[in-house]
Amino acid sequence: MRKALGWRFPSPAKVVAIYVLAGALWVVVSDDLFLRLVTSLPEFVRLDVLKKTLFLGVTAGVLYFVINRYSAETRTVLRRSAATAEAVLESAAQGIVVVDRDGRIVNANAQVEQIFGYSRFELLGQSVEVLLPERLREVHVAHRNNYLKSACAPATVRRPDLVGRRKDGVEFPVEVSLGCVESESGRFGMAFITDITERVQLERETRRSESLATLGAMAAGIAHELNNPIGIISSRIELMIADSEGKQLPAEMAEDLRVLHRNALRVSKIAQGLLTLARQRPRPPKRIDINSVVEDTLLLAGKQMSKDGIHVSTSLDRTIPSILGDSTSLEEVLLNLLMNAREAMLGGGTIRIETRPAPDRPDWVRLTVADSGCGIAADAMAKLFDPFYTTKASGTGMGLWVSKRIVRDHRGSIEVESEPGRGTTFVITIPCATAAENPEGATEQAAGSTHAPSGER
Repeated sequence: MRKALGWRFPSPAKVVAIYVLAGALWVVVSDDLFLRLVTSLPEFVRLDVLKKTLFLGVTAGVLYFVINRYSAETRTVLRRSAATAEAVLESAAQGIVVVDRDGRIVNANAQVEQIFGYSRFELLGQSVEVLLPERLREVHVAHRNNYLKSACAPATVRRPDLVGRRKDGVEFPVEVSLGCVESESGRFGMAFITDITERVQLERETRRSESLATLGAMAAGIAHELNNPIGIISSRIELMIADSEGKQLPAEMAEDLRVLHRNALRVSKIAQGLLTLARQRPRPPKRIDINSVVEDTLLLAGKQMSKDGIHVSTSLDRTIPSILGDSTSLEEVLLNLLMNAREAMLGGGTIRIETRPAPDRPDWVRLTVADSGCGIAADAMAKLFDPFYTTKASGTGMGLWVSKRIVRDHRGSIEVESEPGRGTTFVITIPCATAAENPEGATEQAAGSTHAPSGER
């Protein structure tokens, strides 16, 4: 850093040499020494000349001692200042890059290495544009040149399209503060770089939460208005279908009634999903056995699975601890996963349900539901848990969104792995009752999980 900015220490020898030269010139001029040397050589040894020469030598020695002492102290102070500056540079939370007027990197701190993945020696001498995506480099050169040639006023650049590029080619959002420093070697530009990936994600999640809160308020009103008329329509259609069994109605009319009834039930299901969306608070938690949740759910769906040619196998660990939550809500999650699996295996197949301790945390419980169905396309994975997103012709797009919300209410996580043609596996991880009573630990584990994009197949 010191060398890059052109810092120099005073040289005592040079100062004394200049002093001696000036003093010798003074002796020559004051005593006409040059004329005496030419005209009368013996007079060269005059006492006053010797006195002045002696004075010059003594004062030169004293001057050298003082300057050397001062220079040593100055060097010590500057070394300490430079060491302090280096320590501040290295300990800064931001990445700091120093460039010369040509845009070449002359220094960078450890945070730059961590953010961009380059070693410091790889960056020195490189154009600062190496830290940017290729599509932005040409434009940045013009901006950089204009800034270094201008007044160089401190500035902070915050733009949504401002991104950096790591050594491995991955792009990420950044915020950059600019500044300049003048030195004997010229003007140097300084860029203070902050990786704002987490901030952008947090802002995105905040906007998403706000949108869902607004959507929930709207959903409550819509569901309230829909429930009563849809219930009436569904009931009347059921009566008409029952009456049609004793009457000779045309086949087309009877089929139309059944179509109307199915769609009335679908609208009712959508309204019920909207009510779930609007619900803000989960039910009071209780200690429950996750194995009992699996068994109770299979009592509801097992027979239908067998009729559809689907074999359900279980591997339940009876030693796992109880969890803190709501069994009805968790049954809804498991039932939704089973119904999705059934629709992904129209020609039959297998479903395996497994419970066991989480391998990475013994005080957490893991529930796995794996099917041998058609799998999920890669482009659908990113939207899988979004509300109202579905790939099914008769789906509402609420099932998996509601499931993820329920799992989060239990301080857990839900992940999915799938490949087209090779089935799908959902993994639900929930803290046991003792871990759930320690929210800090549970939250930390949930935050550390890698969630797949969450919707309905």
